[in-house]
Amino acid sequence: MNFRLKKQIVFQIKIICIVQFILFFNAFVFDFLVNYYNVELGFENSNLFNSKVEKIVSLLLMAPIIETLVFNFLINEILVKFLNHFYSILISSFIFALIHYYSIYYALYGLLGGLIFNSIYFYFKQQFSIRIAVLVVILLHLNHNLLGLILNK
Repeated sequence: MNFRLKKQIVFQIKIICIVQFILFFNAFVFDFLVNYYNVELGFENSNLFNSKVEKIVSLLLMAPIIETLVFNFLINEILVKFLNHFYSILISSFIFALIHYYSIYYALYGLLGGLIFNSIYFYFKQQFSIRIAVLVVILLHLNHNLLGLILNK
């Protein structure tokens, strides 16, 4: 492996680490605000999951994979044929926020997550390939959901 390739790989790893830090910071700030202001997110008393195993499988496997394929791959790849990357990211992120509309607070949190995931998708798609972009976003989304599970016990 030549020096230039090693340098590029290190740079990409730094990008992933910075994005992961932003997502973690976002989650901690959101968790703090929700707990400090005692904000109702809208799904606390609902029975979304029948068991802890179902919750873990849904949040750590199904959601990152399905949402990445739908919002980062499918919707963006359709929108980018008609719009530039900026508008594609905005529209896809807004739709992502709408499916996370348990409350206005959670929708805004979803919007920020959508903006980050969609931006990362286009960055890694341009730098490498669609496969790599999808894989990176799935892993970031999985880590983000894992942090949410840990913070919410």
